[in-house]
Amino acid sequence: MDFLFEALDEYEAMRKASDWDGPRHAVRVPVMTDASAGGMTSAISALHAFHDLEHVQPGAPPPKPERNRLYSSWVSDISIERLLETTDLDGDKRQDGVLSLLCCDVLDQIVDRAFTLGSEARTRDWIGRADDPSLRL
Repeated sequence: MDFLFEALDEYEAMRKASDWDGPRHAVRVPVMTDASAGGMTSAISALHAFHDLEHVQPGAPPPKPERNRLYSSWVSDISIERLLETTDLDGDKRQDGVLSLLCCDVLDQIVDRAFTLGSEARTRDWIGRADDPSLRL
């Protein structure tokens, strides 16, 4: 998704240039959806659709978590060790029984942090449908 954002942002910038001689068709993304981990990716992508996204670049240090929640959520904030913890069975949580083979506490933390973005709000011409700049999930 990071690369898709980078590619579509660059395409839109190039397409608007007066000396652009490439394709002129408008690319539009009105909906992002999926299930399970893909649903989480769609939701985080939707947040970044309206904020700047600092892209991951080869040979460069990764962006700060609040500048790229896709990277932080799927690379730096999660591990098999965290998913194998048993903190979801501590205290009052245990009364609900075992809800998942893996510990979901880390996923709850990732979701909580996903809404903290370190960039200004923005629009993207490739988000939405016709004159409607909204994105549906």
